[in-house]
Amino acid sequence: MSNNRSSKSTNPSTAKLSQQIIEQASGWTESGSYYEEKIREKAIARLVEMLLDTGHDDDLNTILNTLDRRGIDAGMVILEQVHHLCQYQTVELDGNTFECLMMAAPILAWTRYRIPQTNLTAAQLRSMTQALESTILSPGVHAHCLSSLYSSTELPMSYTKIRTLLRKLVQKLVLGKKASLPFNDYPEGFEPLADYRTLIFIAVAPQGQPIMRWLFDSSTSREDCLERWQSHVMEILADHFAGCKLEVLLPDAFLNSVHEADEKIRPLNIHASVNWLHHTLEVPMHDLCASIMGFGDQDEIKEYRIGYTSKSSSEVIFGTIWPVFDTDIDTPDHGSRWPTPESDGKMADDQVLQHNLNQIVQTLKDAGVQDIRLFHEISPREYCDDCSAPLFPNTKGEVVHPELPDESFGSSPNKFH
Repeated sequence: MSNNRSSKSTNPSTAKLSQQIIEQASGWTESGSYYEEKIREKAIARLVEMLLDTGHDDDLNTILNTLDRRGIDAGMVILEQVHHLCQYQTVELDGNTFECLMMAAPILAWTRYRIPQTNLTAAQLRSMTQALESTILSPGVHAHCLSSLYSSTELPMSYTKIRTLLRKLVQKLVLGKKASLPFNDYPEGFEPLADYRTLIFIAVAPQGQPIMRWLFDSSTSREDCLERWQSHVMEILADHFAGCKLEVLLPDAFLNSVHEADEKIRPLNIHASVNWLHHTLEVPMHDLCASIMGFGDQDEIKEYRIGYTSKSSSEVIFGTIWPVFDTDIDTPDHGSRWPTPESDGKMADDQVLQHNLNQIVQTLKDAGVQDIRLFHEISPREYCDDCSAPLFPNTKGEVVHPELPDESFGSSPNKFH
């Protein structure tokens, strides 16, 4: 994949690029042959690459919604090209072409204490790399891994930043060049009791060779690879995550892996919070109340926050954040933190919000909480100016700072001011 680009003055404007993508997508839906489809897809890929390089993700959202409004069922073919360009690159090494796929290996963790930040030792990094190559990747495919495990909040949130991460990782890990990586800073203040830590790596294969083991060997399934990988990870990292329960997910292409981790961590966060409140702070389940409110920007709900109180007090003891990633639960990518058709920055439709609320309420009930209160206001995403902790709703619908009981500070998973 060439990194050579024309100057901005000779590139088509983003508006023209968007129109050309829409025209090609419309033509794709009318293709009369597989041959024509492939020609259209190549054209879409070339145009989408140019659009991504402008750094304007909003234009992509606009394209997807324009197609939807016009009834052109081509949003997914565009997203497939976007995902491919954000995760895949070819490089030339010693006169040979190699294929590079950015992959992620998430580990879900939940605890009553605190999930550790993880910098792998040289021995751990070597063992994890060897485990990837022996259980997940095809023979002859090499894994080039970062030495840290990254939390969900540190990962880039836009396609253009993910594409930048791909390029920087190839430069740093594969080509041995210096490159600063576009991760977010780890947030200070409130820390969830459930989150994931992700090993990010570049899989490098000779051109044309399958990268994943289940593609190379038809007798090996994804489930087989996952079982073997889980065994290695628990052996290598279990001591590091002392006090945590773990679920090791299958390493896969970056976007798919992070999507799965994002989906699975949300209910675990509620269970971990309720478990900590009941078993560590000894709040009786019959006295525990959960208040739910939508938070966002300009009437668009970005997340639900759940404030936990006792029935005898309106003071919030602790809280859980449930992100709303997507506005279309009917697509294969529902729940993703990245755009899908209809994700145009407007308020998520009622069906999706209700779907999220149903999941939250059911998860709270499964965790043992019966007193559940829902407030229909949309609040700005506010944080404490002093300690950066998010604010949560109490039983009166007021957005307040969580205040742990004085006797609980020795067992607190978070430090508030």
